Amino acid sequence: MEIALKNSLLKYWLIVTLIPFAAADETARGESFDKAALPFFQKYCLRCHGEKKQKSDFRIDTLSREFSRGIDAELWVEIITRLNSGEMPPKKESQPSAIEVGQIVDWLSDRIKEGEAARMARRGRVAHYRLSREEYANTVYDLLGVLYAATDPGALTEDLEFGPDSAFACDLRDDAKAEAFLKANKLEEGKFLCCLSRLRFTPYWTIPSKKRAIDPERHEHNEKMKEHDHAALRESIIAVVRETDLKVLLCPEDMTQVAVGKEMLWDKLPNNVKERVVWREKFWLTDEALSTYVRSAGLFGSEMHSPIMAVGNGIPAIVCRFKEQTSKGFMWHDIGLGDWLFDLDDESDPPRIKPAVLDMTKDSEAAKEKVKKTKAFVRERQRMMCEELRKHLL
Repeated sequence: MEIALKNSLLKYWLIVTLIPFAAADETARGESFDKAALPFFQKYCLRCHGEKKQKSDFRIDTLSREFSRGIDAELWVEIITRLNSGEMPPKKESQPSAIEVGQIVDWLSDRIKEGEAARMARRGRVAHYRLSREEYANTVYDLLGVLYAATDPGALTEDLEFGPDSAFACDLRDDAKAEAFLKANKLEEGKFLCCLSRLRFTPYWTIPSKKRAIDPERHEHNEKMKEHDHAALRESIIAVVRETDLKVLLCPEDMTQVAVGKEMLWDKLPNNVKERVVWREKFWLTDEALSTYVRSAGLFGSEMHSPIMAVGNGIPAIVCRFKEQTSKGFMWHDIGLGDWLFDLDDESDPPRIKPAVLDMTKDSEAAKEKVKKTKAFVRERQRMMCEELRKHLL
């Protein structure tokens, strides 16, 4: 199982003391590691991350089980993240059931939380110190390099200028993963669209590691609106498949959307349409997602961040939004893409989504030229934003 450690985790790896399983303590509550967790790792993980083999230079059997001391806590959290996302174990390896993943993730999450509580309980009383105005100004300068007038705190409250979302500048990439996925699913560069969908409220209660109780009101509202919000997207997918030579990739922006895409889009498509639609069954990270978007012919759906990253990298993107979201979607008006923004709460808008998606795909050169102008506008606004900030803060 490949685990791509982030730089912060790699630094943490270099400074912690690794303690073997045999030297670890038992948790005060619940089953021991040997009983609750070790069988899972022996079955699914240690063949590639154990004593004999360490893929990506990562070894699980030497991670500390002393959760009360916090040793290797960041690495255990990384493992939980990879299990939740479906990246561990990789597809070619034996796969644990959803129940097995839920159990091990819950068990590890509980131990990490208990360990943190134990460390907090051992701490002495913490004295809180309030910075003076001068100390606060010095802190702002040390952290941001900005000279802040502490005696004139209202100087920063004026609305200065519109600045586009920073996600337009996202350049994280994992081209190798994206290309491998596209090849495995017979998706050719420039020959597919990406479609993203979501519920009105993110159902965090469906993620085992979150350990959240279901929110009855939000769940009921999601159930009430999900068909309404997905009908136009399905119609657009069907039209793309039947009226163009493009395929469609159903992909998630968060891990709850994997199941939503299957239930509300994939499962309801005609069989002869499914032949040219790919449902991504596992969650991915930003780098692989963006590397996939830039190889697509465009995006459409009811998420915001993926379209922003796509447009920032020259890829056309249509946004559908509703009142439960933040106001971020309205930014499409500000950057000249208002005709690619649709309000699902305005009943006159959903019927317009399919024609817009088809126009974007059938006249791809015009769509790319439109995005090119928007990208230039965004960069200029970001430049102006930085200049305005320098003028007021430096």
